[in-house]
Amino acid sequence: MNIKRFYRHFLESNNTELPQIRDDFETTIPVYVEMETKTTSPDKYQDGITVVTATYNGEKYITRLLESINKQKLSPERFEHIIVINGERDSTPHIVKGFMARHPQLDIKILYSDIANASNARNLGIDEAKYAYITFVDDDDYLSPKYLQEMYKNRAPNRIVIASFLDEDEETGVISESYFSHELLKNSRLVKEPYRKLVGALTISVCKLIPTHFLEKTKFSTDLNSGIDVAFYSELYSRNLFEFYVINQRKGAIYYRVARQNSMSKRPLSYNFNVTQRLNVICNLNQSIKRAEDPSIREFIKGKVRAQTIPIKRYLEQHPKDAPQICEDISKLELEYFPYNEMNKNLARRLIISFNFPPYVTASGNTVAKRISEKGEIVDVLCNEMARDTDENLNKLADEFIDRKMVLNTIPTFGSWPNIKSFCQKGMDKIEKITEIKGEYESIYSRSMFPASHFLAFQYKIKHPEVKWSAEFSDPVLYDSNGRMRKAPINDPEYFHHINDLIADLGYQLPVDDNLFFLCEYLPYLFADELIFTNENQEKYMVEKFPLNQVKSLVKSKAKIETHPIPRERFYNLQECEYHLDRDYVNLAYFGAFYETRNMNDIFFAMYSLNKAYRDRCRIHFFTSDVKYFQDLIDCIPIKDNLIVHPYVSFLEFLNLSTKFDCLIVNDTVSGVGEINPFLPSKLSDYLGGGKDVWILYENGSAMSRYDVKYRSQLNNSKSTSLTLERIIRDHLPTDISDETLKKKLD
Repeated sequence: MNIKRFYRHFLESNNTELPQIRDDFETTIPVYVEMETKTTSPDKYQDGITVVTATYNGEKYITRLLESINKQKLSPERFEHIIVINGERDSTPHIVKGFMARHPQLDIKILYSDIANASNARNLGIDEAKYAYITFVDDDDYLSPKYLQEMYKNRAPNRIVIASFLDEDEETGVISESYFSHELLKNSRLVKEPYRKLVGALTISVCKLIPTHFLEKTKFSTDLNSGIDVAFYSELYSRNLFEFYVINQRKGAIYYRVARQNSMSKRPLSYNFNVTQRLNVICNLNQSIKRAEDPSIREFIKGKVRAQTIPIKRYLEQHPKDAPQICEDISKLELEYFPYNEMNKNLARRLIISFNFPPYVTASGNTVAKRISEKGEIVDVLCNEMARDTDENLNKLADEFIDRKMVLNTIPTFGSWPNIKSFCQKGMDKIEKITEIKGEYESIYSRSMFPASHFLAFQYKIKHPEVKWSAEFSDPVLYDSNGRMRKAPINDPEYFHHINDLIADLGYQLPVDDNLFFLCEYLPYLFADELIFTNENQEKYMVEKFPLNQVKSLVKSKAKIETHPIPRERFYNLQECEYHLDRDYVNLAYFGAFYETRNMNDIFFAMYSLNKAYRDRCRIHFFTSDVKYFQDLIDCIPIKDNLIVHPYVSFLEFLNLSTKFDCLIVNDTVSGVGEINPFLPSKLSDYLGGGKDVWILYENGSAMSRYDVKYRSQLNNSKSTSLTLERIIRDHLPTDISDETLKKKLD
């Protein structure tokens, strides 16, 4: 007993170096120390430890593990070793049986499973355990002599005990600290805030002692091919509240892990491993996030999700064109939490400059977000805070493809040069800081409605002329919807002179004045590499109306037509809209504002002119910004009972709602600009993606007039409108109402 006491005192009072610990393991003769019994486990289990080892073709390593089990200082009466041989058989059973014959004092059991699956094997070991605590040991690793003794000494009913953990290089035999050793060295005994301090150690399968009864309800997943330990422990922690006890390394309880060459970080890239398998794990982790009630546990598991995105990021770095497929696979899982910014970190080689952008509620910002989704390219976005409503759900339109979103805090403006200049200065500062980290962008894209977007893109292009600049126009900038020229002076002689010098160097005409709306078109015309228009009319109108003839051929050479992007199909189901529709009626819908150049007069007249039998079967639902104004407008007309007015819904609710009506109405802006109507409502593209019938009321020669949809009628043509509405009603009558029934009523 004196020798035992001296030996224990020596190891526990000396901060032993790693090689000495190794020598201690190799040379110490086993000394069995009977510990005081703790009646802390359910009656089903005996007080002690079950060691569970799943082995597959483990003949090369299993002997060293068995020898380390034999050298344990804990009495053999206090532990058992369950070895589960899974899959094809090698000489492992023969080696284990021979060892058992030589060491009959050890309680070793061999189980067999034809399934080559470590999770299944561990679960079999859990089911066969007779002791109240379990520790998992891999077949190619081994334990220090005091491992089980110290684990047993510090056991408790709701406690997970964690031992020290060291790596041994398989080729050289060199022992070193593991990637999470510092966590264990800094924390010993009971750990406060374990989910913050033990991030790495908590989800490795080994070096832990776990009360067995907790493992009856939480088993290792047999459906995952990798990331099994992370998923298992995340589920375990989400279901139970544990305390964590870390054994000081000086106590000599050490788990030795043999570092193998086929680790995750060394595997070759593949879509299956880097993407599909990681998403399977992330899906599993999301279930644990939902289940966990403790905020610290939820944040801990979210950190594990972020770690799983690292292999996806590695794959994306080499295969950027697979980004749309990856995002599509992610969307199918309908995850509550996925950190796209982590997956896309530093991958963007394209900069999007859009003064207005989600979550701010603007049609132009939504179009840019949909454009990003349509292209399927990882990008950075620079935008501005807007003095208007926000809708965080709008972020879902493009977040999956965004690396960084840089939001500037300048005064929102349409035509104030001082505020535009401030946006440009702050924007350039922000961009330069980012490019110092990740390098220069290969291309930039800007879109006006707001002129500030093009002015900042121009400034960046001048500083980095090798970068490709694509400039898109949502509508004409220089002329408003009535064909009147917009004017706002820059009143900045230094800037204006700088602009003139740059234009003179190109050999083009100088601007006649410092009208910023003129320059918002002229500078992209001259310096952008690509000019994007949403329809041919817009391009033709803007070119023909531009005051300087010299530039027109240049614009045409750079011009590209890209219609408004159609939302992806899944966007229509991202946010369910609870809106009651009476299916006894044919239900049409109109979404949008009303103003002088876009009104509902044709629709009202068509409804009024219908035969009563048809009119009584139809309801038109209007979703608009000014409900009171519109309601007051229709209250004085005889068809008011056929018209239902509702406030605007959010954009994603609108997409969802657009799939529920029989037909959707969209009308042209009545052109006040001459023979060419350059306007094309972006709402039309949103309608087209929902798969429902569309009724367009078009102006002759407009861009919308060229769309081939099921229902069409000409603006200001009452007969055409009335006949079209009647046809829509006839085509969408409820199945229990026939056209013959209506005819009888008409008679």
